[in-house]
Amino acid sequence: MVDSIATAQIRADQVPALIHQVVRRISPLDPRAVGDTLRLSEDLGYDSLALAELSFTLEDLFGLSTLTPDRVLTIDEVRDVVSLIEQALADDRAHLPARSDVEKLFKRNRAVSLPPG
Repeated sequence: MVDSIATAQIRADQVPALIHQVVRRISPLDPRAVGDTLRLSEDLGYDSLALAELSFTLEDLFGLSTLTPDRVLTIDEVRDVVSLIEQALADDRAHLPARSDVEKLFKRNRAVSLPPG
């Protein structure tokens, strides 16, 4: 029997909170909180290396095809990241991650809490 808790997916309504956690974790400035209007470079200290890490992490977590550098450069605010993922999910170009995959990511990249639910 497959463990339903281990295979349960993150719900669509949890995606923004999950992305905020990922953005916060990867931010070179290690902010206490992340909001939709914070700018990746100016407010959160993202440079090209941090943007690449964010891209790879989101690609792995949501099963996205490779994000081109040109596409990444159009992302300015956290809400742009959320919109990108939500649109990819709506277009079936991404999938909701399993809770176990999120837990593994956060264990590997320091402790971060999962979105409630």
